[in-house]
Amino acid sequence: MYTETEVATAMCQTLQDVVIRLHPDLPYRTYVMVDQTTGRAPHVSWVDDFTTNTTCMTAADQQDAPADDGSWTPDMTGYTEATRPSGDQSEIRFADTVMNDLLGATNVSAAELGVQKIEDTDDIAVGFDKTSAMYVWNNHVDWSRQQIDEWSDMVAGRVCESLLSKRRVEGSAWLYTRFAYCVVRSFGSGVHALGHR
Repeated sequence: MYTETEVATAMCQTLQDVVIRLHPDLPYRTYVMVDQTTGRAPHVSWVDDFTTNTTCMTAADQQDAPADDGSWTPDMTGYTEATRPSGDQSEIRFADTVMNDLLGATNVSAAELGVQKIEDTDDIAVGFDKTSAMYVWNNHVDWSRQQIDEWSDMVAGRVCESLLSKRRVEGSAWLYTRFAYCVVRSFGSGVHALGHR
């Protein structure tokens, strides 16, 4: 991720110089990085507007992000809070954007994962608990452990990038600096946390 942010910064600075300074008549204002890792379907890993991100800030530049001592872990209390509908329009729009991105990416990779495409948007959900964590969960308990692990690898990168981009735009006004990705089970412990950052 650090390497990707450095590449993104270089792209941003170059585009500001070439497009804004030398060719201001060009209509382009956004650049996209595509991850074409061997063995996976290509997916967009970075999107930025080089006209509004005037300083080309990366995650490493976000000095105002709260320190994380590594002690936080997702739990049922946070998950329960995250399942409650938010009244914040910015959170709602962001959750919809992330959910649609994950739904699209999951369906693009469905054949590779060995699963059917997901038609119901309720099968992948995004929510927030107010302790600064965002939860992403998948209701597909019929997937194998390997399918879930491969899905969670994809989710981790995409959600991380989405949160970094949101933080770059909104700064400390955006509360959420951590996320958990989970599979919801209808038995046993209820929620199995696959990972968190």
